[in-house]
Amino acid sequence: MTLRDAGAAAIRLLGLYFASRVVALYFALMLTPYLVSPQAFSASDPALATSIASAVGGLAVAIVALTAAPRIAARLFPATPLGVAASTQDLLFVGIALIGVWVTVEALVSLLRAAGAVVFYWQLRVPAASLERSWPQALANLFTLAVGIAVVRSARSLAARLDHARD
Repeated sequence: MTLRDAGAAAIRLLGLYFASRVVALYFALMLTPYLVSPQAFSASDPALATSIASAVGGLAVAIVALTAAPRIAARLFPATPLGVAASTQDLLFVGIALIGVWVTVEALVSLLRAAGAVVFYWQLRVPAASLERSWPQALANLFTLAVGIAVVRSARSLAARLDHARD
């Protein structure tokens, strides 16, 4: 097993996590007509469209993570054999890169949810002034996305610094 193999396995686990979230959301959406009165539920409801958009975004992330894990891992991780010879720096590198991937994906899904909410509120013709409280969270998600990407890109140097700091 190599660092690349371990990274691909972790990316696949991330894909399974998002797939399970999509399955849970799907069942919640399927139960909605039975939990609320038929008059309150409509197939053209913007809230339903927002939930479906969120599920589609999560499904896209899950599919990419599950099907492209080896290609993603090949771009992120070296093919260094794992075992007794694996250094602390190698393990730190894999961990930091995976944390960066996780943070990036979570921020991306949050931004997709926010985009669905914008569509929902736009269809309800909610005044823009009442949406001002949403901007800090949207900006936080954008910054989180940027931080996740930066962590992935600098994982090797961060691992080297952390490994030298422990000496």
